[in-house]
Amino acid sequence: MHTRSRRPPLELIDPEIEASNRKRNTQRRLNQRILVASPIQRRSPSPTERTPSPTPSPTPSPSPSPSPSPFQYEPHSPIRMADNNNGHNEGHLDPIILQLQ
Repeated sequence: MHTRSRRPPLELIDPEIEASNRKRNTQRRLNQRILVASPIQRRSPSPTERTPSPTPSPTPSPSPSPSPSPFQYEPHSPIRMADNNNGHNEGHLDPIILQLQ
């Protein structure tokens, strides 16, 4: 049985460069996993957006009852509720619920 002789690498390998490459590649993989795991991407504000505006924000006046949020979520439409109550569409999950899983 013949064994191949191992040739020296074409370039000399600098241990510091190899260590920094491994660190950079590890960080890149971690960032990719974070991007894949978080479906909603938020951009970071630019330095000009981070500075507060010179005009003061108005203070809200106290109201007797809290106003309803403009974003109301209705989990199922009345038609789908009726279908589910009649035994139709069993096992069907709303697409928004599927996204949360």
